[in-house]
Amino acid sequence: MSGQTGQTGQTGLTGLTGLTGPAGPQGIQGPAGPPGPPGAGYSPVYGSLYANSSHAAPAGTFLTFDTLGLSSGTSLSLSDNSITVNSAGVYAISFSSILSNGSSEGGNILIRYSINGDTALTVGQLQYRVPDLGTSHAFTLSSNILLLLNTDDTIQMYIVSNTSGEVRNSSSSLTVTKIN
Repeated sequence: MSGQTGQTGQTGLTGLTGLTGPAGPQGIQGPAGPPGPPGAGYSPVYGSLYANSSHAAPAGTFLTFDTLGLSSGTSLSLSDNSITVNSAGVYAISFSSILSNGSSEGGNILIRYSINGDTALTVGQLQYRVPDLGTSHAFTLSSNILLLLNTDDTIQMYIVSNTSGEVRNSSSSLTVTKIN
């Protein structure tokens, strides 16, 4: 026979923590967060003018253009044959034109980039010695330069001198592109 069960004793001390078990499987991906604020972005800056018709190119005048090209961040004007940049920076500026000598005389033609009407800029100037061939002929002048321009600077092409009789420009282009 057995006797009565005695009173329950006091709870013993807590044992040591066991080893950490292996990692469980990866949970499902949570929902996407809200979109961030818009960044500064990039807005291309460029502009171009073209001459598709033939125009007289006398000394002391700006080269004539007759067609507006594409533009962004620039203002194009056929009334003064200019491109105005709307922001400061480094710009690649290119010019190309087919010029024709309408007479049989030889001579020189000198064309310069003009910034804000300043016709003394010699960077990228174009000079051609028209040979005295006894007949008229056509020739191409082109130039590419990099210039640091300020906001509202205006670019034109200026005919400094023309000692070769009647010269005309056609198939001309003036293009500016901001690169920095």
